[in-house]
Amino acid sequence: MKCLNCGYCCIQCAVMIVKPRYVKENVNFEKEETFMFKNSDKKCPHLRIDEDTKLSSCAIHDYDWYEKTPCHSHTQMEESPEENCRMGEYMFKNEELRNKLLEKEVTYGP
Repeated sequence: MKCLNCGYCCIQCAVMIVKPRYVKENVNFEKEETFMFKNSDKKCPHLRIDEDTKLSSCAIHDYDWYEKTPCHSHTQMEESPEENCRMGEYMFKNEELRNKLLEKEVTYGP
């Protein structure tokens, strides 16, 4: 699946994430304190949105340990690398809905 960088999954999906203060070159996956539960309907603190293009990206995606995170394993039912993400296509066709999604605030503590 090709991610279209709409931001939907990083806001609407409930998932365990690395706490921002523990983001570094080597994350300790053995320590429970390193992680937090990101509720659905809350913007992930690692989500970055380009002001001009409104495309989203993940600030931790390029770390070597990212492959071990629940976010890395997220996909839609079709696992074909050639197909666009269906949710991304839907969000880009519905600009008003997407703008509402991207307006959500990050509401996490330290």
